[in-house]
Amino acid sequence: MQGMATPGVPGGRRSCPAASWTSPPWSSGSWASTNRASRRSDPSGHGPAPAVRRGWSMAKSPPPPAPRSRIVRPPPGRGPTPGSPPALLSHLLARAIDDGASDLHLEPGPDGLLVRARVDGVLRRMELLPEAGARPLLSRLKVVAGMDIAVRRRPQDGGFPLDHRGRELSIRASTLPVDGGEKAVLRVLDPRAVPPSLDGLGLADSDLERLRHLLRAGRGVILAAGPTGSGKSSTLFGALGELDRQRLNVVTLEDPIEYRVPGVNQVQVHPRAGLTFPSALRSVLRQDPDVVMVGEIRDGETAEIAMAAAVTGHLVLSTVHTTDAPGAITRLLHMGVPRHLVAGGLAGVVAQRLLRTVCTACGGGRHRSSGECRECRDGLQGRTGVFEVLTVSERLRDRVMAGAATGELRRQAREDGMGSMADDARRKVACGDTTPHEVARVLHRPAGALPPCSHCGSPLPDDARACPGCALPTRDRCRCGRVLQPGWRFCPACARPRPPAHSLPPPPG
Repeated sequence: MQGMATPGVPGGRRSCPAASWTSPPWSSGSWASTNRASRRSDPSGHGPAPAVRRGWSMAKSPPPPAPRSRIVRPPPGRGPTPGSPPALLSHLLARAIDDGASDLHLEPGPDGLLVRARVDGVLRRMELLPEAGARPLLSRLKVVAGMDIAVRRRPQDGGFPLDHRGRELSIRASTLPVDGGEKAVLRVLDPRAVPPSLDGLGLADSDLERLRHLLRAGRGVILAAGPTGSGKSSTLFGALGELDRQRLNVVTLEDPIEYRVPGVNQVQVHPRAGLTFPSALRSVLRQDPDVVMVGEIRDGETAEIAMAAAVTGHLVLSTVHTTDAPGAITRLLHMGVPRHLVAGGLAGVVAQRLLRTVCTACGGGRHRSSGECRECRDGLQGRTGVFEVLTVSERLRDRVMAGAATGELRRQAREDGMGSMADDARRKVACGDTTPHEVARVLHRPAGALPPCSHCGSPLPDDARACPGCALPTRDRCRCGRVLQPGWRFCPACARPRPPAHSLPPPPG
């Protein structure tokens, strides 16, 4: 194991916190065997010299305890001193996890150490700690994460398990030298967050059936497309949950392995050791796989191997960073994958984003009597996905072979039944699952697209005085017909005051 100390060397470098020995050098068995060996080697029979006995005494006594890689709540009266670095780190982690955070940020600044938590994809400020406590806190983090506390000028990675209120979690930590000190980010990994199936991700019934049809076919490449943090990995793990893993050989290539999945052979990619995605994928294809999941297609070599594997009858699941589903096809071509492999190997693309959902406790603020909602703070809690599912038809394959542009591929996919993420978002707004402002925050309108209604999300024509979807009067147009620019308090054509913001009726249903 990498980083393990050599047994029997007092004062040698200790192993990482997870390492252990079957018979440590200070155990009674090790001491007895060493004593016997010394007597055999001493012709006088008087035992070892005093200096040797002192060395054995040091080896016999337990060394200072290694840094623990497991943070637990200690019993009352035996915990760390309040305000100490261990207590502060435990407090920050517990508070972040209770708030549902996925990441905890520790950022040095001129006023101290800023602590922020990413909840539902949005960073929230938690605390501002004094500058004097920043270094002890980071040192404590490095100790429990198995990092070198003396290294401050280069990035480090580590991690540790965490028992939080009976939940077994994993914390993945990383540090980065920045101006003013070191920044640390702690990623909270909860095994319960792995979706057991595609149900519950937010897919519409039609999109869910299209995706399950692709999985049942058992061949081809299925890509989850979107930016970082859009839920692509959850979709892939949900797809794995739809498969009969008892009868299939399922292998995943991940960097890193974040969640353990029963019945799946998971491979950790190690680029520094020479095990890259392309080399690992070639090796996996010699292991008689039925399904291969590649964590991410980052280069043309990996993409070409995946497409070739799909053409030979394998089901390959992976992710790619594109803004929409048709753009994934263009991305593969730009990586240098031959058109015939893309047309023949690609089975479908699932493009997605994550939207925050309306808080069920306060109804997005409508049912809040006074003050701040204890569950959400801002009317939104939890997230759901918006999707567009592209299935590669024969006509779409012909267009790929003909060198069609992304716009032509998108039109063909729409003709074949693909919806759009904007359509899916409008349905969720109409059902009261999310808000138009959240849709506008996440889904950026393409150039030339019509602005959405602030209530139902329907596109508003330039001359609209009311929304064609919900009949809500538009505030950006005067009664004389002049379009009012943001910030105008009066109409420049007729000098009428800008219409006040209308109180929104409750969402339908």
